[in-house]
Amino acid sequence: MNRNYLKSFLIGLTLALLLIFAGEVSATDLYVNPGDSIQGAINDATPGDTIVVAEGTYYENVTVSKAVTLISEKKHKAEVVGSTPGQDVILITAAGAIVKGFHVRNAGMHDGIAVKANEVTVRENKVTGSGPFTGWVTAEGAGISVILCDHVMVIKNDICYTSGAGIWIGNATNSLFIENKVEYTQYTGILLGPWAGIGCHHNLIAKNKIKKCGTEWNYDDGIRLGALAYNNIVWDNDVHDSSRSGIYAHWNNVHDNTIIGNKMKGHPGPGGGFDAYDRTSDSGTAGTANWWVDNKGETESPVGLLK
Repeated sequence: MNRNYLKSFLIGLTLALLLIFAGEVSATDLYVNPGDSIQGAINDATPGDTIVVAEGTYYENVTVSKAVTLISEKKHKAEVVGSTPGQDVILITAAGAIVKGFHVRNAGMHDGIAVKANEVTVRENKVTGSGPFTGWVTAEGAGISVILCDHVMVIKNDICYTSGAGIWIGNATNSLFIENKVEYTQYTGILLGPWAGIGCHHNLIAKNKIKKCGTEWNYDDGIRLGALAYNNIVWDNDVHDSSRSGIYAHWNNVHDNTIIGNKMKGHPGPGGGFDAYDRTSDSGTAGTANWWVDNKGETESPVGLLK
């Protein structure tokens, strides 16, 4: 990929995002107060409606099964606490749905917000897991998961203390993961991992802040390009103090990814990682599988990827 073409692509993408966000629907069609059911409002809604949820705590698992805009009236003040163990707290199954501004607590549940539909937007939510961790615990799920989806936007979310990955991208394509903050997860901060043997491709992971992912009981990475990840762009992320590597490319058929302009420091931790570690190049063919350029770090990678 030509570097000038890449820069033009990224600038154009940023402008497109600004236009998309400027056009979000703001009219209120349904209003939910404490004591009401968010799920009940979704069941009563018509696709295209906006559901505004008032400040308060809502003990329920929610399935967004219609193309509605579900929004917290005050950012992070509508708190959704899952009430059914083993289920996602907010599950999105409708293409075109928007979920914005909630505080999702998923201790003892599964994923905090699980996206299983195309063209979904998950924006400005806070997801809190069961940490902080004083020892290894069984992974309950990810903060936000995007599985078997296309054209999803995960933007400006704040994720912390999850026992699984902060953001799990599983067989997602053509999707954007931008300006999220992920901290203090037991496993990887942002994981591009396969689902049912199918990998992730053509996603943009950009301008995220990743801090202290993995623990001394579970060594893990800030961002991991897991098995079968290809043709993804990892751009301008700030990755600090993971317990293993900052950005890690798995050895199993990971290729043609562009890792550009990332800032990493605080590695290796007790897990013996590096700021950047490309396992696909262990054979001495650095640069043939993935394109690393203009990344900055404190520790030299085994394959000399840092400048």
